Amino acid sequence: MVFNYTLSKKEFFDFHKKYISDSIKCNKYFIKNMIGLLIIYCIMYILVWKELKISIIIGFTGSSIIFSIFRGKFFLNYLKKKELKDFYSYSNLAYLFTRTNLKFDEIGISLDTIRSNKTIKWKYIKDFYIVDKNVIIRSFSDYDILIPASAINSTEDLENLIKIFKEYTSKYPQYSYPKDIEFI
Repeated sequence: MVFNYTLSKKEFFDFHKKYISDSIKCNKYFIKNMIGLLIIYCIMYILVWKELKISIIIGFTGSSIIFSIFRGKFFLNYLKKKELKDFYSYSNLAYLFTRTNLKFDEIGISLDTIRSNKTIKWKYIKDFYIVDKNVIIRSFSDYDILIPASAINSTEDLENLIKIFKEYTSKYPQYSYPKDIEFI
């Protein structure tokens, strides 16, 4: 079975934008920022006069509520600025936004792009997910694969892919976004 596709940045971010707020990494980011806010407000509470203490409590409560409501958006902006800024500099991500040819055979998954050719053997496949007809294949190596829904032509292709994974890896698809994803 062969898939040919080119993943765009927009398609990549739109897919992850829906689910990233439930990931472990996002929750760690949220907790770290809430602790930072708490420390700042505690220092302010200790250092200010008695008349301003109620306004500090109100300010902390308000900013905590705002941060809680918009935490997914804040985290996605954080990822865009910090982690995705140097996307092309990582050699294991060089394939992500180029023309990709995926071939599934008895050896494993052959990943052919302009910049690299890599074969991931079946024993190194960690798990695979099907979310909104997008397929995420995670491996124990440094290659995680996202097959966009636009590359999967029919439900028959998806069923064949599931059958291939059952045959070679004995793994069944999971139909939810992976909580421990490292943002591919």
